[in-house]
This record gives sequence, structure tokens and C-alpha cells, in this order.
Amino acid sequence: QTVKSVIQVGQPIYKRGDVLTQQQFDQYRRELQAFSQQPDRLKVLLRTLSVFGAVTAIALAVAGYLALFCPRVHNHPGRTGGIAALLAAALAVAAVATVLSPGLLTATAIAPTVFIAVVLVIGYDQRVALAIGTLHGVLVCIALDQPIGVYALMLTGASFAVLQLNEIRDRRGIIRMGLSAAAALALGGLPALAADPLA
Repeated sequence: QTVKSVIQVGQPIYKRGDVLTQQQFDQYRRELQAFSQQPDRLKVLLRTLSVFGAVTAIALAVAGYLALFCPRVHNHPGRTGGIAALLAAALAVAAVATVLSPGLLTATAIAPTVFIAVVLVIGYDQRVALAIGTLHGVLVCIALDQPIGVYALMLTGASFAVLQLNEIRDRRGIIRMGLSAAAALALGGLPALAADPLA
């Protein structure tokens, strides 16, 4: 005789910090299997459409910003394609690295966005780097389902990197940028660590 256990909506199977037992893991697998067999098609459709709409809006915002404030990129399809490829590659790196090393989620989520800002401020200017870095941070947060606190850290790291690279006269400028961004991220991450030491 098959025995079924009912799990209420919102009831946790296990919590962060708990030692995962085999019974909990098996229950988790059974719950996923049951959910996949009885999907709420409307919710799945709405979630997919919302993510698609958000990504489309961000892509249009990047294109509109480049068209209005950076015509030397907008008027050269090769440069526009290069920036799009760079954004997509950084997003893929953030997603794959997070899947491979979930314990390093904060670093794998933030580093690609800061890298985008550094590359663009060197290639173009501060406004372009900060604007596109900001929008890329939104994409990463959507892809990794991260809260506003992680997005704030992304903006902090990207902003400090952009401000320090106004003019690159020697290698010391890049070193100062790295140290400043690292210090800003460390200080910004302290409240998050204090609130959730396991994050």
C-alpha cells in the first residue's frame, strides 16, 4: 500500500544550517517529482512571461542608452554586438560559476558585473560603464534569484571601480581600483554577514 505524506505550502523540508538526513533528501526528491507531475501551468506561464518581459526591458534600456548617450557605439554594429556578447558571456559565467560553487555565490554573482564595468570604463567612459553595469546587475539578480542586498553590493563594487578608473596613467591606478572596490565590497558585505552568517 502506497503511503502519501501531505506537505503544506510553505512548510520547510529542511532549513539552512541543518544537517541534511537521507530521509529529508528522499522527501525533497519525492516532492519535486510530485510537483513536476502536477504543474500549475498558469503560474509557470506567468513566471516565464515576467522573466522574459524583464530581460526584454533591460535589453531595450541598454540599446536606448547607447543610442542616446553613446552614438559611437550605436553607429557601429560591431561594437554594439561586442558589448552584447560581453554582457551575455558575463551573465553565463555568473550562472555557471554559481551552480558549480554555490558557497561562493556572493563572489560569483558580483565579480562579473564589476568586470563589465571595468572593461567598459577602459573602453568608453564612466557613464556608459556605470549605466550598463547597473543594468547587467539586474540581469544577474534575475538569473540567480538574488535579493536587493546583493544588487546593492554589485552597484557598490562597480561604482568604486568606475570612479577609480577615470584616468589610467600607470598600473598603480588599476591596483588602487582593485583595492578600493575590494574594501567597499568587504564593508558593504559586513551587514549581510552579521544578519545571516551562513550566507
